[in-house]
Amino acid sequence: MKVTVTIWDWPLRVFHWLLVIAVVGGYVTGKLGGHLTDWHGRLGSLVLGL
Repeated sequence: MKVTVTIWDWPLRVFHWLLVIAVVGGYVTGKLGGHLTDWHGRLGSLVLGL
């Protein structure tokens, strides 16, 4: 009898992809600056929340 164990379930995948998007977005908005600093702060809060 073969038992399959799911290691990378969907909540973990969602967490990882949200973290990737937030970090990349934070880097981009930090480099561009200007009116995007509000988004930079929001993405930092998202990373902290995750």
